[in-house]
Amino acid sequence: MHTYTGADGDIAINGIKSPGSTMKIITSAALFDKVGLTPSSPAPCTDSLTASSQTFHNGRGVTANQAATIARAFTVSCNTSFIKDGFRYLVNNGDASALHDEAVNVFGMGSWSVGGGATTDPRILADVQGGGQGAQFIGQGTVTATPPFMASVAATVRNAGFEQPIILPGQHQETAPQQISSRTAGYLQSMMRGVATSGTAAPRLVGLAGVGAKTGPAEEADHTNGWLTAYNSRIAVAALVETGSSGVNSAGYVVRHLLTGS
Repeated sequence: MHTYTGADGDIAINGIKSPGSTMKIITSAALFDKVGLTPSSPAPCTDSLTASSQTFHNGRGVTANQAATIARAFTVSCNTSFIKDGFRYLVNNGDASALHDEAVNVFGMGSWSVGGGATTDPRILADVQGGGQGAQFIGQGTVTATPPFMASVAATVRNAGFEQPIILPGQHQETAPQQISSRTAGYLQSMMRGVATSGTAAPRLVGLAGVGAKTGPAEEADHTNGWLTAYNSRIAVAALVETGSSGVNSAGYVVRHLLTGS
C-alpha cells in the first residue's frame, strides 16, 4: 500500500484533513450495510439541500438529476444525494453514529502504529449534531482522515477485507472488528470502477486495467485540497495535494503515476 503527497512536509503520513468526497465510499457502505440499499436505490441529486439549518451545494459540473441512483450520484459525486440519503435512512431512523460505526468496524479506523514514528489518527465523531450531521456524509465538517487511512479504504474494497497499512516489515497490524460483506464490497468495486471509467476520475484513469477510484475535493478555510484514492490489482493508493483545485486535476496525476509505475 502506498501514499503520496505533492505538498511540503510530512502529510503523506500525518496529513490530517477533511477527506471530502472520498468519504462517500464509507457513506455508501453504511447505506448498504445498515439499511440494505443497493447501487440502484434512489438518491435524487438536487442543486442544493438544506439540512439541520445548513445549506449544501454540489461541486462544479454536477447537474441536478431527480432520477439519480446511488451509483450515479457516486459516479458524478453529487453531495446532495448522499446528504439526503444519509439523513433519510440513517439519522432520521435514529442511527446518527452509522458513519462512525462503519468506519471503525468495517474499515478499521482507529489508532494505528505503521512504523517509523508517531502517526495521526483519523476521526469521525459518533454523535454529530447540527449541520455537521450533513457534512459528515461528504467528508467535511468534523471528519478528518489521513492518506494512509484513505488508501486502506480503497484496499478494503479491493480485497473485500481490511488490512492495516504498515511501513516497516514485522509491524503489528490491527484488524477490523467486522469483515466487509462480499455484497457491499462488490457494490463498491462496481461503483469505484465506474468513477475511473466514466466518472470524475476518468480524465486521469480511463483506460487503465482493473482500476477503481473515488475523487474527493475538500474545502478547507479559504482553499480546496485535492484527494483521490484508487486501487488496481497491484496496489491501493491515496494522494492528497494541498490547495489542489480538484481531486482529478491534482491528486489524479499522482495516483496515475503510482498505478502505472511511470
